Amino acid sequence: MDFVSQVRKNIEGKLRIEDGNCGTTHKVLKEISLLGGRAITWEKPDGVHSSIIDDKGAVVGSGEGITWPPAILFALVEGRFFPEQIESELTKSLQCIIDMEKVADIYGYGRVVTPVAAVYNEIWKSGGRVAIRRNSWGIEVVFIDKDDREMAVGPISYCPTCGTAATIPRAPKLAEKIKEELKDKRNTGKDKFERGMENHFFFKNGRICCKICPVKLCRKGKSTGEEANNLLTAMEKKNITTDVRMDTYITALSKKDGELIGKGIGTVCAFSSLLYAAAKCIQLRSEIEVERV
Repeated sequence: MDFVSQVRKNIEGKLRIEDGNCGTTHKVLKEISLLGGRAITWEKPDGVHSSIIDDKGAVVGSGEGITWPPAILFALVEGRFFPEQIESELTKSLQCIIDMEKVADIYGYGRVVTPVAAVYNEIWKSGGRVAIRRNSWGIEVVFIDKDDREMAVGPISYCPTCGTAATIPRAPKLAEKIKEELKDKRNTGKDKFERGMENHFFFKNGRICCKICPVKLCRKGKSTGEEANNLLTAMEKKNITTDVRMDTYITALSKKDGELIGKGIGTVCAFSSLLYAAAKCIQLRSEIEVERV
């Protein structure tokens, strides 16, 4: 059995739409790593390009994206790691690739946290907010102004951070302002591109080996993305909305009927802040019951 077929066999029956793009990617990447493979990404002016490498060092999938996680998922789809039905759904949920060049025009080289932090601050400063919601296997981000009107709705994206970055070009005036604000800021992706650096991703000791995505494993061996996607789905069933903003850290605000019932901080990702809110806020925990299987 070839490498891709073996991975597909190992994940058979384990993929769930509730886990979202993020949880799904890390679940498959873990199987690839256990079989001796890995993912490689490298920054380019228009974003990030990626390859999936098998146990013999051969490229078995290639992709691109606005930053490394969706680029890896695209490479997994291109490499046919998923069943046909799931593959078609994942393709629909990678719409952020459509706006890849427009996102890169604002900052580029696969760096999204800096423009995302800038847009969070700009929207909240003007009295608006940024909402996240599930859509298919991915996340949809909405910019809302101070009068509660939608300024822009982003494409279905990998995660809240990617989704926010992909939404910025859909608010042209805001995009120009952010682009101007960031034009002289150092871009570490550009530094890595000029140095010809590659990023290698693989699992070791129960977690993925990289510092730029919060995929530390949670209880029962589940990743941040998997747990948070399930949590967000459960919250939406209870009519709980989630806004994100930037304080010192990315902050998730969970509300029901306009009342704040949970608040949490995270790293570069709204998923981690959402999990923190669920773990620390008694009122939010009392509103939801997430069945962990």
